[in-house]
Amino acid sequence: MSGTIYQLLPTLAVGDAIGNEVLSIDAGLRARGVKTHIYYLRNPRGSIDSRIASPYEQMPETTDEDIILYHLSIGSRMNRDLRGVKGKIIFRYHNITPADFFRYYNPELEDRCRKGLEEIRSLADIPDRCIAVSEFNKAHLRSLGYTCAIDTCPIVINWKEYDDVVGAGEADTAPIAKKADKSDPLRVLFVGRVAPNKKHQDLIAAIAAYVESYGPGIDLTLIGSSAGNGGYEKELRAYADLLGIADRVHFLGHMDFAGIVQAYRGSDIFLCLSEHEGFCVPLIEAMHFGVPIVAYDAAAVGDTLGDAGILLRDKTPERVAEALHRLTDPEERESIRQAEARRVQDFDPEKTLDRLLSCLH
Repeated sequence: MSGTIYQLLPTLAVGDAIGNEVLSIDAGLRARGVKTHIYYLRNPRGSIDSRIASPYEQMPETTDEDIILYHLSIGSRMNRDLRGVKGKIIFRYHNITPADFFRYYNPELEDRCRKGLEEIRSLADIPDRCIAVSEFNKAHLRSLGYTCAIDTCPIVINWKEYDDVVGAGEADTAPIAKKADKSDPLRVLFVGRVAPNKKHQDLIAAIAAYVESYGPGIDLTLIGSSAGNGGYEKELRAYADLLGIADRVHFLGHMDFAGIVQAYRGSDIFLCLSEHEGFCVPLIEAMHFGVPIVAYDAAAVGDTLGDAGILLRDKTPERVAEALHRLTDPEERESIRQAEARRVQDFDPEKTLDRLLSCLH
């Protein structure tokens, strides 16, 4: 192509699912010799090479040959700037968390999500086409009045970055398959923001139910920032204490990339009981590291998981505890790990990037 692909997003945060995808797309495009650049409004976690990404204010005037790939996820003044921009405008839709989840914890974010949804609805006539990260997101765009062509393409994940961490020896916790001592606690992991839509209270309740039915041999590790939702985390800690399992629930907060990789490699089960996910990258990360998954079938979770785990349509604590206990059986665990190894091939970065590129033209 003769033009440039400009990726636009409100916040470029390294470690965030959207920010990571934007950088993975950029690297993939450059490797294919495509002219590209990223423009952002905010970059809260440090500097990015200016040859790759720049503040939105520095974006040049576009031409009819350019492609504007706008990552749509929340209210932003970028939304209002899109009218009249030259070039082919394509929305990459990551979904927006329903505002009601934040009603009692973060009024500012509640307002941003509500206004963001209104803005997204008002933009339906702008894009030449959309690329949703999941069928769930595609259906959501249709419900908001989008009549343009809408393709579906999974999030682009650069697995080399994960494997480089392992190769460097930074993630040296023994992989699940090599767990030696069966008397060790069952190590359950969830990775995701400490936010009300993720339903951490259901994770905690499931651990309590497991202890009640199967004994104390279980621990829950929670990785993710609670920034803006500190009141929610405080309630979660109190809940774990009330259920008598505070010593079994570990809030690790935001972690660097190497720490997250280490956590996956040192876990026995990945448990997700979230009620709103536009895609859920941690499911794919768990597959990549061979961590058996138990997940609740909500929003995009079922589509992302496929047959690579135990998918629950009932997440009562007792039902979740039963599913966790199933995975103490070596044959059951190995069966799921084999299914994961097959499923994760669908998210090979070369395949997903080729799919994305085909949707841009």
